[in-house]
Amino acid sequence: MIANSTQDGDAFRVILRKQLKRTRRLAGNPLLRTEEGWRFVANNDWESFLNPPHPLPELAVVADNPGQDELEVNVYLCGSRKAKKVLGAKRTAKSVWTAGDWARSFFDFIFGADAVESGWVIFLNKSSFHTPSTENLTDLLDPCHSITDECLRTAIRDDQKANGCAVAEIARTLAIPILTIGVEDEGKKEGGKKTFDCYIESLRKNLKKYVLAVNTSMTCAFHLAPHFSYGNFFKHCENIPGWDDRLDGFLKDNPAVRTKPKSTKSTNIRKSTKGTKGNNASWTAIQKEKDGKKLAKRYLNEVILGGRDPNV
Repeated sequence: MIANSTQDGDAFRVILRKQLKRTRRLAGNPLLRTEEGWRFVANNDWESFLNPPHPLPELAVVADNPGQDELEVNVYLCGSRKAKKVLGAKRTAKSVWTAGDWARSFFDFIFGADAVESGWVIFLNKSSFHTPSTENLTDLLDPCHSITDECLRTAIRDDQKANGCAVAEIARTLAIPILTIGVEDEGKKEGGKKTFDCYIESLRKNLKKYVLAVNTSMTCAFHLAPHFSYGNFFKHCENIPGWDDRLDGFLKDNPAVRTKPKSTKSTNIRKSTKGTKGNNASWTAIQKEKDGKKLAKRYLNEVILGGRDPNV
């Protein structure tokens, strides 16, 4: 169900304009930075959505927090190839794909070149604060991490709450699928908190408020998938309910796009409950198929959007 009315578009742009203004203010505050130069990052890609008649997105993707490419270019899920396009000779594309490279390759293949810039997909984050890895963000939020200034820790938490609120508002306004990327499977952190608990709590709180107001359910719009990094998007993941079964079903119908494990001891092999050996999907093989675009859309609809996010 896609929102197309002028009223929906205006409301969506108000939400996004507020988010852009807020994150740019945080990014420009010199007091909200670490000694390493880690800071808040705004997403300049949102600018294109603010100018009608730019189309409204048909899918929202919520990643973790900005990495190095995002910090340099101020674009979420940027990828090294887009970073090179923006920075030119000052930057070389990395030999190993980043999460942004995987994400943009997948959605560009389905929706056409520059799917984000063209308005088909919008990228959001649970946290707007850059760290080289998510583990670094976890450490900053740990109360036992004495290096972190308490004002910065509070700002990071408040930012997650604002992002949760914004995602709930977008879901309510546009009624589009919200795809959350990344699963925290390392267990509870110090004090019983996980890295993105503030985001999840805010999202749930605001969704509940909207649901009570209109007496309907919105949780069906939320989906969960493995992170894009290292092609995990196409691999088995026991931490997401139903994911492995959906992936096995897709591979059973499309055996030509299975990865080819080197041996039966490969970690890419999963013994399914039906007794079959299910390896992973090959993104390269999907793209090479005669009906590759149609197959990629099936993967999106059946595997990725085929189940609900258990955290919402």
